[in-house]
Amino acid sequence: MPQISLRISNNIDLNQVNLKETFAAIHIELSKMPNLDIKTCHSGIIKEDYSYIGSDDKHATKVYLEVLWIESAERAMLKKELAKNLMAILENILAPQIIKQGLGCIPRVRIGNLGIINLDYHISDN
Repeated sequence: MPQISLRISNNIDLNQVNLKETFAAIHIELSKMPNLDIKTCHSGIIKEDYSYIGSDDKHATKVYLEVLWIESAERAMLKKELAKNLMAILENILAPQIIKQGLGCIPRVRIGNLGIINLDYHISDN
């Protein structure tokens, strides 16, 4: 069950951003990963009221995509390519919509290990 969080700064107007298109593209890219059940994927946006970027430039934004999954050897080999493809989605779909708002946008992507099954990641039985 991968978890996707898109953390963005409060100065981005979400009414001017097509998040459905962005997440659909992200999900399509993730569905290409071996043995990754995209139907159980948890995705969401965290809009941060207090994001400080650089020297407090009012035009700077935070756009930080984090994908957490339970890593396997197969997925680890594809991680760099996936990160490159996810970055392309942010640069080609999301960034232009943010730049249209008169803001700067330098997205970041992180793919991290969610945990080792039965050791440090727990899912409710309910």
